[in-house]
Amino acid sequence: LDTLAFGAHPDDVEACAGGTLSASVKQGKRVGIIDLTAGENAETGEGSLRIKESLESAKVMGIEVRKNLRLSERNFATLENENLIIAEIRQHKPDIVIIPHWHDRHKGHRDASVLLERAIQDAKYSKILTEIPSHKVKVVLYYMIHYEFKPSFIFDISATHEQKMKALKCHKSQLFIKDKKGNYTNRFIDPNFIDAWVARSRWYGYTVGVKYGEPFAMRRPTGIKDLSVLTNLYR
Repeated sequence: LDTLAFGAHPDDVEACAGGTLSASVKQGKRVGIIDLTAGENAETGEGSLRIKESLESAKVMGIEVRKNLRLSERNFATLENENLIIAEIRQHKPDIVIIPHWHDRHKGHRDASVLLERAIQDAKYSKILTEIPSHKVKVVLYYMIHYEFKPSFIFDISATHEQKMKALKCHKSQLFIKDKKGNYTNRFIDPNFIDAWVARSRWYGYTVGVKYGEPFAMRRPTGIKDLSVLTNLYR
C-alpha cells in the first residue's frame, strides 16, 4: 500500500481523512484502512454491524484493504496489540501512515495514537518480530478529531468531499436520523453531527483558498525542493 490509515473506531478515518484517502485513490494510490476496535463500547451500535458499515464505506471510497482488529478499547496498551499492528504495517509496507492526533477528548483516540506510534517505530527494527521483515514508514500524519491543532498542511478535498460524506453516511448506526414515523432513531448522537463535519471541512478549505479541506499535523517539518508547491492552492 502507498498509504495506510488507522482508526480507533470504524468511522474515525472517514470523518477525519475520508476526502484525502478518496483523492489518493483517484490519483492511482493504493490505500488501506485498519480499525483497531469495532466500537462496541459505544451505545450506538453492535460491533458486527459497525464492521459491516465500515466495509460498505470502504467500497464508496475505493479502499483496497479494510480490516478490523477487534481490540479491546479498555486495554489498548499491550505488547500483544502492538505486535498485531507491527505485523500489519510490515505486511502492507506503506510509505505513509495516518493516525489519530495524540491530543484528543476521547481516551480511546489518545490511547490509539500512543499505541500506533510505538508500533510504527518498532516496525522498522529487524530484531523485533524477526520472523517478519522489518519496514520503515517514511511519513506519519495525524488527523484532527475533537480538539483543534495548528495544521502542518491542509489537503484539498473539494473534488472528493461529496464522496467522503457518502462514505461517512454508510455508518448509519452513528447517525441521528428519523424513521418513517418521524422519530429520531438514535438519542445518543448529536443531531448536528454531519453538519459539523461539513462546516469543519468548509472552514479549513477556506483558509487555503479552496472549498473543502482536511487538516493534518506532523511531528517534524517536511522538506521541499520547489517553492511553487506552496502556491498551488492559493487564489
